Amino acid sequence: FDESASPSIAVMLTHYRDTDECVSTLQSLYSTAQYPASLHIYIFEEVVLGSDTDSTCVQLFCQTHSSLCDAHGATRIHQKRRHAADYNGPGPARAVVESMIVPSRHVYYLSITTRLEFTPRWDVALIAQWTAIGNPKAILSFAPPAVRAKSWSVDPSQHAILCTGRITSERSNIAVVAFNPPVLIPEPRDPDTPRLVAQYSEDFHFGSIAALTAAPSDAKVEFVWEGLAYYRAVRWWTRGYDFYSPSTDVVWESYTRRVQHPLHPSSIHATKDPAMAKLLIRQKNSYFRIRRVLGFNMGEPPSPDDDKYTVGSVRTMDQWVTFSGLDHTAEKDDATDKQFQNCHAMPSLASDQGMPSSLAGCGSFGMSNVVRFAEGGDFAPPPRSAAGGVDELSRLFDETFESEAEPPKVTIFFLT
Repeated sequence: FDESASPSIAVMLTHYRDTDECVSTLQSLYSTAQYPASLHIYIFEEVVLGSDTDSTCVQLFCQTHSSLCDAHGATRIHQKRRHAADYNGPGPARAVVESMIVPSRHVYYLSITTRLEFTPRWDVALIAQWTAIGNPKAILSFAPPAVRAKSWSVDPSQHAILCTGRITSERSNIAVVAFNPPVLIPEPRDPDTPRLVAQYSEDFHFGSIAALTAAPSDAKVEFVWEGLAYYRAVRWWTRGYDFYSPSTDVVWESYTRRVQHPLHPSSIHATKDPAMAKLLIRQKNSYFRIRRVLGFNMGEPPSPDDDKYTVGSVRTMDQWVTFSGLDHTAEKDDATDKQFQNCHAMPSLASDQGMPSSLAGCGSFGMSNVVRFAEGGDFAPPPRSAAGGVDELSRLFDETFESEAEPPKVTIFFLT
């Protein structure tokens, strides 16, 4: 990354009654950036308007950090707000803040939560890591490590990644997959290249501005916390996007208790409150919507109006299940919160986009059909070169499926 350049980053932040922590996040964001003038902040906040103790983040930021506000507030801080009583979950809030952005004005986006502390020159570090991946559809994401962990000694033989998940409900018509917090794996972190993973975090993700329109947040998914990132991950991944865990940390999060909506999973008594009955119905309808739009419920096809929220056409849902290890058809397992575990090194999955023309489509087999090159499998790995790999695949197909009336379904993985 050329430090003389300063590509524009659209930074999106939403919060629900967390004004003080929003202010400290903005202060850290600006004071540690190498190029603060390249940051364009988009904030959607839901606060108790008119309250003496719940002013907006932008108001308080300009009162307490007047020099930063004077330097950036007039043209580079954009804000919308509404009363916290109308809050309907993180998905609709993120849809609002994403709608505030004009994509042509920015190169990158960064979506964050409040309560974050950034490391010095985080903006340069993020762009450098994203560029090192060499994938224009890369999304760099992680659940930030805790602020208190900054003082802990680091064990270089292990690091934490997002790699486990679970089914959320015993009721199959509203059950979705939820991502779990990060887990430690017994592998050293590569200091030069971010790690390919199958999950991302809504608390912190960074990528090309085009990613926002490829899989936008869904304003119709209300009061959904568990499963929200999965819903978007499926849409991004099947459109050719990939998730990567950073090679170095650029941010920390203070995991202290927040003000939570009564329907938040942490509010365990919410369902017993009669006043929540109507909101609970809206929440369940949102889970119905997720399953319908993704095609999980038989006989319930998505509406043509929902095209941008459906499964993409670059990769298939079957490929996603194989790659991620997250099976949406499984039943809830009450014996563990790590029902799905996929913490090993991930292979790169080829898609029609960007493949050699002789491989794209793979003739009559198609990219939804699959050959897995794995240790101990039926086939030896193909040559490492692209051309040699194509020739070897052609030979294997000819020899193996010559007498098959209907070719078996297979998945093609390229190990890089």
